[in-house]
Parts: sequence; structure tokens; C-alpha cells
Amino acid sequence: MKLFIFLAFIVATMAIYESERLLDQAIDQLELELAAQGEKDIFFQNDLDEVLFVNWSCDRQSLMSQESTWSGGLSVALEKVEVGGTLSNTEKKEFTYQYMDRAFSFTKIQPNSFLEESTGLNCKRVFVDIWTIKPNGAINKFMSGSGVDEGELVIVSGTADAPLYDKTFEVCGGDKCGCKKNKCWKTCMGISKCDTKFANNYQAKQHYYRFSTSYKSWIDGGKQGDGGRVIQGARSQFLHSDGKVKCTKDRECKPSFGCKGACLLWG
Repeated sequence: MKLFIFLAFIVATMAIYESERLLDQAIDQLELELAAQGEKDIFFQNDLDEVLFVNWSCDRQSLMSQESTWSGGLSVALEKVEVGGTLSNTEKKEFTYQYMDRAFSFTKIQPNSFLEESTGLNCKRVFVDIWTIKPNGAINKFMSGSGVDEGELVIVSGTADAPLYDKTFEVCGGDKCGCKKNKCWKTCMGISKCDTKFANNYQAKQHYYRFSTSYKSWIDGGKQGDGGRVIQGARSQFLHSDGKVKCTKDRECKPSFGCKGACLLWG
């Protein structure tokens, strides 16, 4: 009987722990969305080594109509230039790139770069299409009519053949959090602000990977070489001597960074 009571206690404790964990996750997500309130832009981070072509609209049907027009035009144009011969993969890729670049109002995002754009007048949510061009010249539409809200960041990673995307409110646009005097900050206690630190070791390593070439190469290369030196170099690259996070742009900071010290009022 005692064993049964003990096991029941363990099960109940685990259930409570799991409920608290899920509640914490829900609160964290809500805090991130609240942190993004007041931001009037959408953000894109292209972590590919290829150009991204992006288009968006407040109206999903309008977006689909635009795509139908230009994709049909591209097919006709390719047929014309291939009369009497076949384009190589390199030639087809270059032709497709030039066609999309010249003929339509796509927004181009250069490799390994960041873009901040307005959603448009009275538009709180837009529908977004994103394409890459594969090495064989084929168009790869991997994000289709996906809703993106004000204050949201779309991160594209992977390869042009197999791109991946993630949407998150973990982005600072300078309203609720951002970069000032080479230090990340966020709102604190509603009306105050605080300089920030990494909330945990995982967040630090994630930051090192995104913004440190040497750390990314060390991880991608199977962690060969002097790891201690690489990590220490990343720390000095991204942290001030007092542990506050260094930055040059708002996007390098996150609303989930912890406060480093007390809340202060500053301008």
C-alpha cells in the first residue's frame, strides 16, 4: 500500500511539473508576442548563400493572382530562349534570376542579410511568398501565402534546394527592445529599461552561432580544434566585460534576454 501511495505521489508530482512546464512555455510565448507589440514592421533573415525573392500582400487572393501572371510569363520566356537548343543549368538559373529581378516587383534579400519592411497601410498581417532558385534553374517556392504579423521575423536557413523557414517574435525593432550605445536593452517593469545579458547558456551559444563566423565554422566542422579558444573568442566578441550583450543593430538583441542589473530610467 505504501509503495502504491509513493508511486501515485510520483505520478502526481510529474503531472504537476509537466503542467507548470507547459504553462511556462505559454507565458514565454505570450511575453514574446507582447514584446513585439508596437512594432509596425516585419523582418526577414536570409541565412542562405543564395538570394531570396519575397512578395507579400494584405490580400491572399491578390498574391495568388500576381504569381499566376508572372509564372506564366516566365514559362513563355524560357520556351522562347530555348528554341533550337537547351539552356544549361547555369544559363537557366541566370535567365530566371534576371527575369525575376527585372520584370516584377519582388523584394530581393541578399545572402546572409537582414531586411526590415513595412506591412503597408492599415495592414496588421500580410501573406508572404518566398522563392529561391535551385542550381538547375528551377524556381523553388517553399513558403506560400503564409501569414506574418507585425513584429514577426521570418528566418530562412538550409540550402536553395531544401530551404527551411521559422517564424518568431524573437526580434527587436527598437520599440520594446533594441540596441543603444553598443548594448542590448529591453523594457523593464513597464516604464523602465534595462541593459541585458544572455538568459542562459543555450541562448548564448545560439547567438554565437548566428553572428560569429568562427564559432559557426567550429560547430559545422564537427568541433575540431581549440574549442575553448573559439568559445572565449565568441564571448569577448559578444559580451562586455560586465556581461552585458554587445550589439550594433536592434536585430542582434532579443526580448527574452534577461536584465543585467536593476531597471533604470534612461533616454
